[in-house]
Amino acid sequence: MINIRIDDREFKKFMRTFPKRSTNAIKQELLEIAIDYRNDVIGAMRNTTRMVSRSYRRGGKLHHPSMPGHPPAIDTGNLVKGIGVNRRNDGAAVVSRGAKYVTYLESGTSKMAPRPVWNPELEKIDILGKVIRNIKMRVL
Repeated sequence: MINIRIDDREFKKFMRTFPKRSTNAIKQELLEIAIDYRNDVIGAMRNTTRMVSRSYRRGGKLHHPSMPGHPPAIDTGNLVKGIGVNRRNDGAAVVSRGAKYVTYLESGTSKMAPRPVWNPELEKIDILGKVIRNIKMRVL
């Protein structure tokens, strides 16, 4: 599970300049950022580079793994189906990684190089800047 939270002095200072009605706008914005993040993760897996030369049969199906260092390739769809987005009561947007093997893909194992997708996509998001820009448009 990845929690997208904002806990930054600059953000808190920014929030003091807005009326209470901005709280709902912030919660909505965090949810939209989480949904965009989820979609970016799935998109990266759909568009990953595959190692066709290393294809093998697994469960009667031909599997084309992704290249080391690239996002994991979609095979059964189990990984994608497990990705969900929820909003908690405190306003935090939570992106869940349902499949138990996500950590192995992200970090790699002794027999498999990492296929990172979660951290690289998260690093692309300027959460604070995006929230501030969009809240200004909604509230002002």
